[in-house]
This record gives sequence, structure tokens and C-alpha cells, in this order.
Amino acid sequence: MSDEGGCNWRESFLHSLIGYETPRLVKVHNVTLGLVMRFSQLMVIAYVISYAIVYERGYQVLSSSGNVCKDVVR
Repeated sequence: MSDEGGCNWRESFLHSLIGYETPRLVKVHNVTLGLVMRFSQLMVIAYVISYAIVYERGYQVLSSSGNVCKDVVR
């Protein structure tokens, strides 16, 4: 077995560990699509604020403690 084959195997393994792919970004200039995107973002934010926080009072949720541990120091 030659050393050259081992280096290629190690090199490809190293590249598979540290390598990554990034998606290509495309800017779309479409008014309708832009309005749909911003409207959907606004609906998600409105849901979080109105239902999850205000209606369900998610900011006031408290949990009760299950066990109590008492330690006496002498």
C-alpha cells in the first residue's frame, strides 16, 4: 500500500469533516412576493405577541418546586 493513497484518504476525510456548502442567494424583485413574505412575517409576530404572550399569559407562567432539600450546618 502506498503512502500516496493514505494521504488522499486522510485528506478527503478531513475535507468531509470541515467542509460545508452554502446556498446561493438570489434577490428577487417582485412586489407581490415581497408583500406576501412581509405579511407572513407580520402574522407570525402578531401571533406570538397576541396569543402566546397576552392571551395565554406566557410571561406569567410559574412552575412549582417538586422537592425541598433542607441542610443543617452545625
